[in-house]
Amino acid sequence: MRVALVLVASLATLLAGVSPQCISQNDDMTPFPRPDLGHVTPFSVDLFKEVLPSTGNFVFSPYSVWSALVLAYFGSGGNTQAQLEQVLLLTNKEETLALYKSIDQIYGGVQRALRAGGNANRMRRRKGCAVPGKGNQEDGQQTKRPRGRQGCRGRKAKGLRAAATEKSKRRQPRRGNGGGARTKRMDNANYTISVANRVYIQEGFPLNRCVRRALMKELRTVDFQEEEAAADTINRFVKGTTRGKIPKLVEAEDLTSSMMVLINAVFFKGLWKMQFDPKDTRPSPFTTPSGATEEVDMMRVESAFNIGMSEELEAQVLEMPYRGEGVSTFFLLPRDRSEEALEMMVERLTGASLKSAMRRLRNRNVTVGLPKFKLETTIRDELKIGLTSMGVGDLFSPVAADMSTFSPNERLFLNAGVHKAVIEVNEEGSEAAAATAFSFGRSARRKPTFVCNRPFLFFILDKTTSNVLFMGVFREP
Repeated sequence: MRVALVLVASLATLLAGVSPQCISQNDDMTPFPRPDLGHVTPFSVDLFKEVLPSTGNFVFSPYSVWSALVLAYFGSGGNTQAQLEQVLLLTNKEETLALYKSIDQIYGGVQRALRAGGNANRMRRRKGCAVPGKGNQEDGQQTKRPRGRQGCRGRKAKGLRAAATEKSKRRQPRRGNGGGARTKRMDNANYTISVANRVYIQEGFPLNRCVRRALMKELRTVDFQEEEAAADTINRFVKGTTRGKIPKLVEAEDLTSSMMVLINAVFFKGLWKMQFDPKDTRPSPFTTPSGATEEVDMMRVESAFNIGMSEELEAQVLEMPYRGEGVSTFFLLPRDRSEEALEMMVERLTGASLKSAMRRLRNRNVTVGLPKFKLETTIRDELKIGLTSMGVGDLFSPVAADMSTFSPNERLFLNAGVHKAVIEVNEEGSEAAAATAFSFGRSARRKPTFVCNRPFLFFILDKTTSNVLFMGVFREP
């Protein structure tokens, strides 16, 4: 799955001068060793309910929107800052900046670690050592061969001897935990999460010096007067980060009169821990909200999964983990089969009810039926309307917006937004992408079954950080 979030900013002259200030009182606060985004779940659910259309399929990334708004929060002040803190569920800028750095170290480090691993492998090849597996490590893929404590045993293993030793190892079953912490890193190669942030500013824009220092890695300079070139720069970044899933996020006209663009881009790709056999996928009936029956390619698998019933949501809940078990997709299937069942479940959905549903799951043997699907969603005005409804109205007001931390002599206000998301679910796993752009303008004990043959809700959770990466509904083929 992939996500990208962009904020496009234009500036107007601020008549009243504002004294410079840093992002926080302690921009160098040590990052949290184990960041937790569980407190953001209510924001994710609330925004999902605000932007969810009444018909059709839908997918979006609440984390992408939240991340881009955090970048805006760093530049806010006064009542605008207070509103963003309340809606984004933040405490203060010191802790938020430390949390931001912590997430960047975890998500941003994934791709760096994979590239570093690739370089190390190439060095080993030159030394004549065999390299386990032939998967594309950047994509988080791996071969079907067992991967435990494989690889070179030191410089004494050379040439064909090393290759023969490696081949022999691959024939042996894995025993115990293998390589301990090293094994965990290998397991994580089965899924990939990477996050990148950019702050594009107009050449010559008077960005606060301490903001430049705190966001040095994210800053890029462009000329927004060359709208086509600026849009191309942004779109190339989004396309690269989302691995081509979102080739174009902004148009040149989206950047008219812009002076700043804030971007968050997220990528996720995972392989199911228990994959579906394509031979078991066959056309099956799916009941749409209107009561009509259409055929879908229904994937089937029988295995042990965490499953349960949420009485509060009146829905059956299933967790399907990806290899490495750090990320899972959760499916919520309404117990009622009526036309309004999904909408009624969404109405009851809250951050608390979602967490409660996940806590009550138990591991059981389950027969699962899941449609193969690919969804793509674009929202624009809905995003602005939804965020305003949630309580960040000042950010969209040319009069009330206070973004003085970015610059003591300029004013930003958010006047437009766009979010794009793509997700594909098949027998091997899941892959998704999303992008968001905001424009700132001037001024019983029997074996249970879980068959998604009617509308259902799903969300992808990074369990290591309790982060809801994607949410969506599937209503019709």
